[in-house]
Amino acid sequence: MEYLRRRLSDGNFLAGGGGVGGGDPPGVGQGGGGVGRPPRTPPPAPLLLVIAPPGTDWVKLFKGKSVHGDVELRVEQAQFSELSLVASTHGALSVTIDTPRGGPRRVTPDFVLVREPPGGGGAGGAPRRLLVGLHLGGVPSSDPLPALYACAHPPCLFAQLARLQRELGPEAFPLVPQRFCNRPRGLLTAPTFPMTVTLSPAPAGVGKVRVGTPEALGVVAGAMGGARAGALVQGSLGGTQRLRVQRIGEEYRALRWPLVAGDPPGEGAQVEPVALSPRHRGWVDACARLFGGVDICGVEALRGPDGREHIVQVFGSWMPLVGPGAAEDQGRIVELVLARMRAELPRPRSPSPARPRPQVSVTSGSTRPGTPPQQRPAPQAPPLAPKPILAPKPGGAQPPSPAPEQGGAESIRSLRQSFASLFAD
Repeated sequence: MEYLRRRLSDGNFLAGGGGVGGGDPPGVGQGGGGVGRPPRTPPPAPLLLVIAPPGTDWVKLFKGKSVHGDVELRVEQAQFSELSLVASTHGALSVTIDTPRGGPRRVTPDFVLVREPPGGGGAGGAPRRLLVGLHLGGVPSSDPLPALYACAHPPCLFAQLARLQRELGPEAFPLVPQRFCNRPRGLLTAPTFPMTVTLSPAPAGVGKVRVGTPEALGVVAGAMGGARAGALVQGSLGGTQRLRVQRIGEEYRALRWPLVAGDPPGEGAQVEPVALSPRHRGWVDACARLFGGVDICGVEALRGPDGREHIVQVFGSWMPLVGPGAAEDQGRIVELVLARMRAELPRPRSPSPARPRPQVSVTSGSTRPGTPPQQRPAPQAPPLAPKPILAPKPGGAQPPSPAPEQGGAESIRSLRQSFASLFAD
């Protein structure tokens, strides 16, 4: 009986799991509840196309940077002469990069940084046509592509600078005197030597020429007629110093260096930072508002022997970085581009968590941690054997009722008989 009592108190026995292998089947009731959803593949990292000469490795500068999340940014660097593209009004864009070291490959940029002047690098304004294609393809850039296109067109840019001078006054915005002609005949009328001629579009990539003799002017006029270009003519100023005022985002810098004949701006001479005056800051702020606003802008001026300053050039995002703070300026451009990409590019959708499937488990005697205990049905005793009905004796005397001790003994005997028949097999 003690053995039967222990067996009856076991919930697994009453539930039908008392035999061999009556435990939980593998994979059922173990918390898995079935096969989960496969993990989603993360979206590809955005691609940044940097149009820049090979002098600066922008791929290295952007290495390890990310836009949204921990996915590292992909960067491709190429020059205008290595690019060709196909764009449509539906926003489809395919850019082919053809480099001598890597061969042609196709990419679809998500963002563009222009660090090469679009005015040169090809005949007939080919770089500017690439800007048009990128704009048609809907690619955002560090500065608006229409603004870069206008800044790369010298006559268009000079027209806007002349408007600023009329608004601000010649003292607040001292633009260098220039004249524009659309035919070679205007170039040859009343020349003053020496002078600087800027052709647009630039034939054979040569846009700005310093002319000192009538013979050289005739050659330039012939190139102008062959390219059907316009020309900006600027007289000689005889400057002794060059001043650069630049703006990268909300950071300003002013630089100064002496002019050295035959050397490019900022090279061959000691570049030194100078204090930024409110007047000079007003120059770059006014130019940055042109064409809808740009974030990277530079203004250069010449200072003559008399101390007067004349604005001679305005740069877009391709502004060359010179001086002891050039490395710091590169880092500012990197952070500015990343901030613009985070603002322009949509944040990728995070994978939605998989819904838990219903768990199939077999009730066991143990309770898992974290799950409410389940109530077991009360064990049912086997049916008792029917008691024999005694017929009344003649004379009407009723048989005496069994004592309580006899009733208990009879119940135990009935239980024994029932369990004996239950375990007979």
